[in-house]
Amino acid sequence: MTRPYAHPAPAATPEEIELGGRGISAAVDMDAINTLLAGLPTSALMAELDAIVEVIDASDTGRARRRAGLLGRLLGRDLVARANPDATADRVRVHLAHAAEHAGLLASHLSALEAVYSPLQQQIDAMDAFVEASRNTIGPAPDEPDPRHLLAHRHLERFQAVGVSWRHTRAQVRMAVDHVHLVLDRYRKVRDLLVPLWRQHHAGGALEERLRERLPAGENDRQALHRLIASLQTSPPTTHTPTHPNPADREPSP
Repeated sequence: MTRPYAHPAPAATPEEIELGGRGISAAVDMDAINTLLAGLPTSALMAELDAIVEVIDASDTGRARRRAGLLGRLLGRDLVARANPDATADRVRVHLAHAAEHAGLLASHLSALEAVYSPLQQQIDAMDAFVEASRNTIGPAPDEPDPRHLLAHRHLERFQAVGVSWRHTRAQVRMAVDHVHLVLDRYRKVRDLLVPLWRQHHAGGALEERLRERLPAGENDRQALHRLIASLQTSPPTTHTPTHPNPADREPSP
């Protein structure tokens, strides 16, 4: 998407300016960058994660009774919701498998986005330096109108505008990278904490040590489960850990 750093010498004529500016521009494939930004599968992954949270939340028998209400309990709706617990586990497993696929694809996109940022910044710097140096070379407009001097300045203004558009794209790339980190953190939170905690809670056993270490002191599995569900329903995570292993490296839990 960006080729090796291009930094031509300052230009003094309209032809040299055109040639130098085009050389810098040719090093950046904006179509490829825009395609990458538009093709991020964040929505697909978030849909699977939301589905997992909804399924787990709906499996809580106490909440099911409260949602059903008095009439619903008289009609047996809460019993219907609890009639087939295996179906809930199957749905969680399917959604988690789909989420793992989307997370792997998203991690690949993340690597590509991060590989774009620095080279794009280099080309922005190259364009800025070329425009500034060339403007200093040709000097201010002469007292008498000079069509070639005016043309040279127009070329510089056009390439300066190219640099501005690249800055906007660079900002979009940075925002996309940050957002992808947040979504992958949310995936890890669902995969590594919420789903195992839910399974452990419904199995009726004690929490595994690795889960216990990540919960506040004195919080039981049911309290932790409700807290996690509430946090995932209200807002996305706000921090990320860049050094975390690639989430696609692990298979989803069966």
